[in-house]
Parts: sequence; structure tokens; C-alpha cells
Amino acid sequence: VLGLVMEGDATLSATTGVYQQALAYYTAVGLRHKAAEPLAALARLTLQQGDCTAAHKHAEVLLQTLDKQPLVGYDEPFRVYLSSYHVLAAHGDPRATLLLKKGYALLQLYAERLPSGARSSFLEAVPVHRELLAAYTAHVTGD
Repeated sequence: VLGLVMEGDATLSATTGVYQQALAYYTAVGLRHKAAEPLAALARLTLQQGDCTAAHKHAEVLLQTLDKQPLVGYDEPFRVYLSSYHVLAAHGDPRATLLLKKGYALLQLYAERLPSGARSSFLEAVPVHRELLAAYTAHVTGD
């Protein structure tokens, strides 16, 4: 959470440092499966810095983590999927669309569990949800 706050206000190097510390902590205490969120953030920030190759390396580690542990119970599963999609797409990796579809399916699953009056707010009022929907619409459905 601190990293997300810092992404808007701090320098990229300071923000990257926070995510690297989180990743090191999860690894040190044997919670490697919790590393998906800081890995996605590092991939996203590295891509923002213009280093597509390094971002893709972070995404590769992230994909290995996702293969072992689904994103159930995470704070920001949709941001993980969206970040992964952007990094893989920037690198021309064909797995980008699959991750976008998985993120969209999870978002729809969460939305379906909400009362009908809350669904549109959940999908449209939360920026990362809105971005995921827009990416899915643009790159999968072609609308």
C-alpha cells in the first residue's frame, strides 16, 4: 500500500526501493507467493522508466509466481493483472492477452457477487477496474 501511495508522490527510485524491500521481505520469510504485488509494481515502474527488457524479466518471475499461486486474497489482484498485461504487451509477448482475459474474468467474478446496484460503481468508479475494462474492450473484444 505504501508503494502505491508513493507512486503518485515520490521519486521512482524511492518507490522502487519500497517495492524491492517488500519483495525481499516476502522472500526472506518464506512467503514467496505474496510477492506478486511487489513484482507487478516493479515491472510497471521499470516499464515506466523505459526499460522494457528489465520489466519483462520482472514479469517472467511474476508469471512463475502466478502459476504456483492464484491471485485470490490479494489487495490489488486487478492491478497485478493489468500491470502484467502492459509489460508483456510492450515486449510483444503473446501471453499478454491471456493475462488480460484472466484479470477481466476475475473482475467480472467479483462484480457478479455484488448487489446489482453496486456493480457499476465497482466496475467504473475504481480507476484500476476501469482501466482493466478499457484494455479488455480495446484489445480483446476490439470495440
